Amino acid sequence: MVVRSFFVFSIILLFAGCVHDPEPLPVLSDKFSDIQKQTLNNSCAYNGCHDSSQLPGALLCLVADSAYNQLLYTHQIQNAVGAAKYKALVVPGSPDSSFLVEKLIDPTLSPGNLEGDRMPSRLNALPQNQIDAIISWIRRGAPND
Repeated sequence: MVVRSFFVFSIILLFAGCVHDPEPLPVLSDKFSDIQKQTLNNSCAYNGCHDSSQLPGALLCLVADSAYNQLLYTHQIQNAVGAAKYKALVVPGSPDSSFLVEKLIDPTLSPGNLEGDRMPSRLNALPQNQIDAIISWIRRGAPND
């Protein structure tokens, strides 16, 4: 009985030792210029979405030369429900008041939802470290750095 219990316990320890947490994602820079390079250029500002085409998605252009001004100053939220709930895409110092954050993190946003799709809509959700960098940038006051 003791040998059998020891054997079962050994097997449990062996399998427990094989399970490990995935490597944590690296912390990314929260400078806007880095967010543009590491996130916006690769996941947002491409053909047919938020690029510089005639009518980009939601009329929001996130290419390098216009993204900052669009996010903070010139873009009007096109979604009526989103516009009623949020005053801007980015509210410096307040990620919770920024519609951009809602569009990136809310898992309830899905096709047919009144606030629109989770972004990026044609790709997997952004990795958490990219979302964290955007939230940190907004929390720092969304400087153009």
